[in-house]
Amino acid sequence: MDEISEIVRELMQYASAETDRPDEGDYILYQYGGYEMQYSYRKEQDVYCYTIRILPALYSDRKQEKKVNEKIAALMEKWNFSGKSSDYDKIRTVYDYVRANTEYDRIHQKNPHYHLKSTAYGTLINGHALCQGYAVTVYRLLRECGVNCRIITGTAVSPDGHQEAHAWNIVCLDGKYYSLDVTWDDQLDSETYFLCGDSDFPNHTPDGSFETAEFHAQYPLAAERYPID
Repeated sequence: MDEISEIVRELMQYASAETDRPDEGDYILYQYGGYEMQYSYRKEQDVYCYTIRILPALYSDRKQEKKVNEKIAALMEKWNFSGKSSDYDKIRTVYDYVRANTEYDRIHQKNPHYHLKSTAYGTLINGHALCQGYAVTVYRLLRECGVNCRIITGTAVSPDGHQEAHAWNIVCLDGKYYSLDVTWDDQLDSETYFLCGDSDFPNHTPDGSFETAEFHAQYPLAAERYPID
């Protein structure tokens, strides 16, 4: 019985592990706020059989996700990327779209009970989100376009000088990963944080899990900003 909590933790890690599906991996991991666990057991002869029930606290419901899926399908049809479309063009299209159609959700910023600010629904349907919502949406859209992408969490010194929890993306181009912070570029009305290398992405400190040798081997960060003609 002492092992049940650890088993459930490992099951949730498995449930949110990276796959080839755009609506799994980080899309799940960053759109739920913990879980409840229940278990029961019965004895059959000399064996105890346990049933574990896990109840994730999802930030969006089935109807809201249906609207998100419909919106994404419409965008994919509109953008109509082909086999000749470059990954850079896909990244630029997603970056420009999220910036142009999302406002930073200052109204709900400090409301701990309003979770849509951290979802793709908040970004794509409501048009308002915090950094986590921006990052989740960029992740989902780029994965739908076939571009490898991850969400990075950590701390950052905001444009007004305050250190705060933050989320951004890394995206793959030509075999290397570049940092992309759509939230801050939207707020600053700039492209300062578009496809940055490790040397020109200041004021961002990833959490320790993103600083391991194993993570960097799997997602090698470029040293310098992606060259844009």
